[in-house]
Amino acid sequence: MSGRTSKAKWIVPVVVALIGAMGGILAAVLPPVFAPPGVIKQPIPPAYDGQATLKQDNPEIDLDSLPNGTGGDHVPDLVYQHKALTTSTRSLIALLDPAQQPTPEICRPALAAHGTHNIPISQLDSGLSLCIRTSASHLGAVTLDDVRKYTRQRHSPRSGTPQPELIGHVIISYRIWDVPAT
Repeated sequence: MSGRTSKAKWIVPVVVALIGAMGGILAAVLPPVFAPPGVIKQPIPPAYDGQATLKQDNPEIDLDSLPNGTGGDHVPDLVYQHKALTTSTRSLIALLDPAQQPTPEICRPALAAHGTHNIPISQLDSGLSLCIRTSASHLGAVTLDDVRKYTRQRHSPRSGTPQPELIGHVIISYRIWDVPAT
């Protein structure tokens, strides 16, 4: 009888814990399953957020890397150039209208409709947002916190010649969601 009593002492707490765990799993899984189509109950949490400064001596960032520098596929997703922001061949960016807030629901169709590998300086200004599909097919958003432009002063006898605008640096904030890009 004492062997049976010792089993009862640990079986009951284990069964209670299993029932509690099942309840937690069901509470997390069932609401999205029964939600009406197109309705998201909670915003999709970001996998990670970060900030970076892109400039001549630090021209690229692998957005698949965690902010602590680990992970990633070692392919630059966003690249600073003097006359544009560009991507690797496996990444895409899409410039959003100023009124649009970047979300996965906005970014997927924006990238499908007008994703590109190059956004020229004439279209870049502080405060604008881009959607990005990284080289590892993660979906994200990039906010241009500060775009510094300048005109190179040439020592040329020609006067009145318009000088091209160049990018001095771009400070970005980014959010990479834990969802596939397609």
